[in-house]
Amino acid sequence: MASTYDLTIDQGATFALGIQLNENGSAMSLTGASALAQIRKDPGSALLATFSAVTNGTTAGYMSLGLTSSVTRSITPGIFHYDVLLTKAAGTKIRVLSGKATVSAAISLP
Repeated sequence: MASTYDLTIDQGATFALGIQLNENGSAMSLTGASALAQIRKDPGSALLATFSAVTNGTTAGYMSLGLTSSVTRSITPGIFHYDVLLTKAAGTKIRVLSGKATVSAAISLP
């Protein structure tokens, strides 16, 4: 079952999040793993954004998610949903994180 963590994303700003994944009390091996992370208004609705998701092929269980400032600028402020689906080297798919993604309105947009 996925852990729940709510995000706040500033419209027009770069977003970055580091995630430490554990399995059975130890760091999860991400060797050969990949991840897909997306934001949608509601499950099954149109895609709003796809995070860059980097697993670094490490045994330390660390991965990162990111959105560029141009991507966050294109999202209308509001409350949305996201999740992170990890595909392990053996092909097993695990939803490791999910929650609300609140995009806060920017006043200064270059």
